[in-house]
Amino acid sequence: SAGTLGYFFSHKLSDFVHNVSVFGVSGMDSATLLQGRPYGGCAILIRNSLNCSIIRVNSTCKRLVAVVLEIAHVSMLIVNVYFLCDTVYDVAVANQYNDILREIELIIESYPQIDCILIGGDFNVDLDRPSLNKPLLLSMCERQSLLSGLLYRNASVDFTYENEFTRNRSVIDPMIYIYT
Repeated sequence: SAGTLGYFFSHKLSDFVHNVSVFGVSGMDSATLLQGRPYGGCAILIRNSLNCSIIRVNSTCKRLVAVVLEIAHVSMLIVNVYFLCDTVYDVAVANQYNDILREIELIIESYPQIDCILIGGDFNVDLDRPSLNKPLLLSMCERQSLLSGLLYRNASVDFTYENEFTRNRSVIDPMIYIYT
């Protein structure tokens, strides 16, 4: 219900999930009262029992959160991102999508010593359909040598999104990784 959701978002996630370190971001403007379904949040949760060091990556983007995790002498850059909805016609959305991709690239380039990069979240792009965002994502992956890591084609799920009205289904949430 809306009341339960409001209560949840008015508290820290760590109040509900124990023994984890929580790194999160919200795309919503906290100064604006919203009705309906909230949007644009993402988080990374890491068990406190892991013997690792964690550094939050600074970013001004309200649609991604990133950390550098070092465990057993392996360093990982983990990015969780919530992209805008895919489109075949809205150039303004494509420009914003590209801005988020540029922020991810800046973060990747700021950590050249990283052994492993993992990018996950809600990409809001179906790689099997035409759109303005698809070539932007693929181009960024190619520039950063991430193309070999697109995992979504090997996923064991039929779909990750279903439009209730049209019954269209798609896989819009790939995982991108590279291990150097």
